[in-house]
Amino acid sequence: MLKTLTSTLAALVLTAGAALAEMPEKLRFAVTDLNGMEELQREFGPFRDILQDILDTEIEFYAVPDRGAATAAIAANRVDIVLAGPSEYVLMRSRADVTPVVGIAKPGYYAVIVSPASKGIDSLEDLDGKKVITFAPGGTSTELTTRLMLEEAGFDCKASGGVDFSIIGGFAPLIEALVREEVDAVGFAAIHYRLAQERAGYSPERFWKDFPIIAETPRLPPDLFVARPGLSEDVIAEVRDAMLANEDAIFASIIKAAGDTSFSRAFAEASFTEIDDAAYDYIRNAYAAAGYDNIAEID
Repeated sequence: MLKTLTSTLAALVLTAGAALAEMPEKLRFAVTDLNGMEELQREFGPFRDILQDILDTEIEFYAVPDRGAATAAIAANRVDIVLAGPSEYVLMRSRADVTPVVGIAKPGYYAVIVSPASKGIDSLEDLDGKKVITFAPGGTSTELTTRLMLEEAGFDCKASGGVDFSIIGGFAPLIEALVREEVDAVGFAAIHYRLAQERAGYSPERFWKDFPIIAETPRLPPDLFVARPGLSEDVIAEVRDAMLANEDAIFASIIKAAGDTSFSRAFAEASFTEIDDAAYDYIRNAYAAAGYDNIAEID
């Protein structure tokens, strides 16, 4: 677990419940990839309870319908802290002077492109003229990284580029298209690969043989908690220190509330980490590969 971001003294003071900053009576909290208040309450209710206790202030949920709404909300100071993925952070950073609070390092957080073995495709270069799909438009480990991997292999994803690339409606139809071999390749997160194997009813050994990974990204930059412009630096520091001092309890609350899902599995080996904005240049390059030359203008 990360030790360098907070002093022992700060951790002891927070554990004892003493305030280090003049906390507001309420902090508004949102999560970029959860749609609606019900889902937010279900998956982050225990997290809110822990944070309220250690900060001695109310944490109010702020529901957002999509990634763009979360970016607009934090830029307009309608929400104080947002849990965002790398792609959402890049959007927020392009539009407002947001401050990273703390990152969530996930060891297995990278993206892959998978092809049915029967297609005889061994590398990305073999995808010329082939059909490639992903899901979750604008997602870090789906559309953006799939496009970037194809671009780095020499395909122009902003035009026809020699690849028939499309984004479909969800994870379940994507698995179906892969297993039925209706497409030549799919792109998604590594954790989706393991989930696809389980959903399709394959043993790991057979799935790895029948649907091999032909390309993968480096480890992706962390998800992160982001503070709105204008929130006091002292308040941000206290929130950061409180989360670091209670890291195990915070992750346990998120995992328990989410149940056995790809979301909770992603947090199973997670730890808090410092944020280096330069690490998100990889995501900025992915936006460029997707044709978004001016990120700040994305709807």
